[in-house]
Amino acid sequence: RSGPQINVITTLPAAVIILYMAAHFHSALDPCDAVFGLLFPAYLLLANKFRFDNNSAAIQAGIPYESIFRGYETEAWLQCYIAFAALIGVIIPLIIVFTTPTTETANAAAPHVILLLEQIFLEHFTNREKYHMLIRALNPIGFSVYRQIMLFRWVEQSISMPTQSLPKTMAIINFIFWGCNLFGFLLLRMLPLYLDPLAFPESKIFVKIDAGNSTREKKE
Repeated sequence: RSGPQINVITTLPAAVIILYMAAHFHSALDPCDAVFGLLFPAYLLLANKFRFDNNSAAIQAGIPYESIFRGYETEAWLQCYIAFAALIGVIIPLIIVFTTPTTETANAAAPHVILLLEQIFLEHFTNREKYHMLIRALNPIGFSVYRQIMLFRWVEQSISMPTQSLPKTMAIINFIFWGCNLFGFLLLRMLPLYLDPLAFPESKIFVKIDAGNSTREKKE
């Protein structure tokens, strides 16, 4: 079973925009933002390889591949939710970044857009059978936790600048929406779906370690 493949139509434009914005707005990025944007994806990829053995346990057990939403993506409410998130989180902020006459306004919005696009890119990149479901779930959760800092910074900078009302409004809307998305949707609705050890079995690496520990405890 090869499972789903990378959606080039979705990931390639996101990668191009990320690279362009990172190069064009590098001065607006806090050093911590850049470090997180590099190390967190690396952590997820390494964890999938060495902690979950590229999801080999589920693959060998013949457990059917599931999308990150586990079938809920066909429901109308979730489709509307995702469309609204894309509109306020990516589309309108990108318009603001590339059309605003003030550099300060663009610099305030750009860092959050860059990391959100990186999160979306990684979601599509890991949407394959070889990636454990918990790794795919940790991607939006980890990015969302860190982006709360960036959203607060965006709101703070927007309010302090004599900019137009739209950039300020979008900063506030994003701060509220992504906070609710993190503490409501991701942590309370989505994450519990991925804590089932039968649907997402332990990797053989840690099964062997646990078996060895149990044997030693019995001998003692």
